[in-house]
Amino acid sequence: MSDAKRLKALLSIIEKIQAGKHVQNRTLQTHLTLEEYEEYLNERKQQKSLRVDIKDKPVEVVEYESLLRSATLIYNRADAYSCRGKANSAKKLFDKADTLFERAMEHLEEIIAADYSLTTWFDRNTEWTADNNDIWLDPVGMPKCVNSRSLDNLSSGHFLKNEILTIAELKLRVVQCAYDSLNADKTADKNDTQKSKLLMDFLNTLDNEDF
Repeated sequence: MSDAKRLKALLSIIEKIQAGKHVQNRTLQTHLTLEEYEEYLNERKQQKSLRVDIKDKPVEVVEYESLLRSATLIYNRADAYSCRGKANSAKKLFDKADTLFERAMEHLEEIIAADYSLTTWFDRNTEWTADNNDIWLDPVGMPKCVNSRSLDNLSSGHFLKNEILTIAELKLRVVQCAYDSLNADKTADKNDTQKSKLLMDFLNTLDNEDF
C-alpha cells in the first residue's frame, strides 16, 4: 500500500473513532506497521494493569482520603455558616477544619516517609513546605488521589503516568501518532526532493555559463 493510500486509511479510522464508531483490532493491524500495532497491544496491557492498580488502592491512601473528606465536610459547613452571616459559628468550624486538614497532611507525610512509592497515588508534590505552592489547608489545596473525581484534581489531563484511557481513546492516540509520523516523513521526503531539484537546476545553470 502506498503512503498516500495509507494516510487516507488512517485518517478515515481517526474520523470513525472521533464519531464514536467501533474500529476492530484487525483494521488497526491492517493499517498500522508491525511496530505500531505491537505498541498498541503493549499499551492495552498497561491500561489493564493501571485499572488493577487503581482497584487495589493502598489502605494508607484510603485512610488519608477519609481524613480529607472529614476536613472538607467541616470546611463546607463553615463556609455555609459564613454565607448566612453567622460569623462566630463559621470561625469555630473553620478552625476545626484547619485542625483536621493538618491532621490529614501529617498522616500523608508519615505514609510517604514510610513508603515513597505512594507519591504516585497523588496529583501533586506532597511535600508540605513553604516553597510548595500547590498545597494549602483547604479543599482546593490539599493533595488529591489521582483517580479522584474532584474538580481540583491536578492530575486531570497531564498525569500521564497513571492515565486511564478507554479502548477508543487508546486506539485514537495510537492511530493519530501513526498518521502524524507518516505525514511528517512524507513531508520531509517532499522537501528533500524539492531541494534536490533546486540543486540540479543550479548546477545546470553553472554548466551553461561561459567562463
